[in-house]
Amino acid sequence: MTIFSNELAAKRLDLLRELVPRSKSIAVLINSDFGPSAPFRADVEAAARALGLAAPILDASNPSEIETAFNNLAQTRPDALLVGPGPFLDSHRDLLVALAAKIAIPAAYETRASALAGGLVSYGADVGDAYRLRRSHSKGRQAR
Repeated sequence: MTIFSNELAAKRLDLLRELVPRSKSIAVLINSDFGPSAPFRADVEAAARALGLAAPILDASNPSEIETAFNNLAQTRPDALLVGPGPFLDSHRDLLVALAAKIAIPAAYETRASALAGGLVSYGADVGDAYRLRRSHSKGRQAR
C-alpha cells in the first residue's frame, strides 16, 4: 500500500486556489526535518509557478516554530495556507487549526482528521483505511 502524499501536493494547492479564487499567494507550512518534505516542497513550488501563485515556505519542526510561522502569516497575510505532510504537523493539527482560525486564514491539510478538527479542507489518502486494507490483504495471503 502507498499513500501518495507528495504526489497530491499540486492537487491540494489547486484545490485551495479554487476555494479561494482570488489567491495570489498561498503560504506553505512544512517540517523540513521530515524527509519527504523536500519533494513535497519541490512539487508545490512547481505547481505554484504553473498556477501563477507565490508560495512562500514556512518551516516548523517544534511548537515554538509553529507559533513563529503563524505570527509571520498574521503579518504577511497570504491568501491561504497549505499545510504539508508528516507526523509532526499532523500531531499538532488542533494547534494548527486553532491558529489558522485565529488569524482567519483558509487552510488545506493532508488528513481528514484536520478537517474534522475544524480545518477548511483536506485532500489525501485515508491512512486508517490504508492500514486496514493492508492488514486485510496480509491476512488473506497468510490463509493461503
